[in-house]
Amino acid sequence: MRVFALAHAFPNFPADAVARVCRQAWMQICGDVPDMGIDARGEKITGVACDITTALQAHFNTAPEPLVLRNGMVGDYFAREDQAVFDLTQYLNWQSTGESRTGGDVLPFMGNSAPVGEAVKEIAQLGIKRTVLNLPRFSTASDYGLGFFSALSAIPVSFTQIPPADVLREEMKKIAQTMENSGIFVTCAFAQELTGFSGMARMWTYRGVSPAQAQQYESRAGMWIDRISAAALRRTLLPSAPGSAGGRWAGIGGGLGLMFSLLGVETAETGTLLWDLYWGKKFTALIKQADLVLYFSGGIGDVIPETLIRVSQIAGRQAIPLAVVGGQNDFSRGELPRLGISAYYPTPALFSVPEGDCAGGERDFAEKKLSETVMKIAQTWSAPQLRRK
Repeated sequence: MRVFALAHAFPNFPADAVARVCRQAWMQICGDVPDMGIDARGEKITGVACDITTALQAHFNTAPEPLVLRNGMVGDYFAREDQAVFDLTQYLNWQSTGESRTGGDVLPFMGNSAPVGEAVKEIAQLGIKRTVLNLPRFSTASDYGLGFFSALSAIPVSFTQIPPADVLREEMKKIAQTMENSGIFVTCAFAQELTGFSGMARMWTYRGVSPAQAQQYESRAGMWIDRISAAALRRTLLPSAPGSAGGRWAGIGGGLGLMFSLLGVETAETGTLLWDLYWGKKFTALIKQADLVLYFSGGIGDVIPETLIRVSQIAGRQAIPLAVVGGQNDFSRGELPRLGISAYYPTPALFSVPEGDCAGGERDFAEKKLSETVMKIAQTWSAPQLRRK
């Protein structure tokens, strides 16, 4: 029986470890060696280093070198391919930096996007062929890209010192040219709007930010948003009200997505970009040849990953069953037929492993549970009548 399994990282379990357990468990029951793929979504996962690097390492079949920038950011550089990954989910998180280059007091949730601008400037100077700059969906660097702009601009900019729109536009042209020449691809695991029902401000309330703090921040940022929007290099759906902005990606990285949009820099879902640039054709061919497709979800939140949708569509067109291994509450029962999922195997043990050396026993237990799940799938689906002719 030919099986294709696509592995994603689980908390404290990198995707390559998931792939190893799957391969061993399947061979133990069936004797066949499954075709394995390692994918990434670009999310910050507890106890796991950059999942993009893990997937690229498997794809390139070579280990990366650390690439340390002057501001302390560390990326992964694949020398043979002249490609790099900077996973900013490791840096831009919900812990304040305690300093601000954007003028005035630092709000409790407000970090600074200047380090991202510094990183872009240095990456451009290095002349790397291709760099994936992966942003977090949520971030304390919620300055709408002001720090980023300031780091790349030749003129001083802060919330209390904003140049006229025509001056900003000239600087934006230079920054956009730097981005275009740098080979940088901006990605994020999922889109995030800046305002509205699903906007960034609403998400703040889930992370301990009071409405009063949010209002204080938006009153400070309003003039910057209006001025930089007026200087935009491409037309966007930006209402005139201070603090409001449209676009699916405007809220990512604490509003950095807005800056990239105004600069005309395209942003893509991490998994989609990696699929299109690297392994999409290979994985598509393996899916079409399979009798069964396994998808190790790594846990799914409030957004269905685009790669799962693609895998489901490819398998569905070939009438190939798709089985998903994931978290306890990844799907409701009614979603499975709509998503083309033939079977769903929740494995909650994979989400309860604590960090640290003391977690060895729990990690072994979780690995055992994953192995048992794969063996159960193998026993269920390896019947001769389920094999494709």
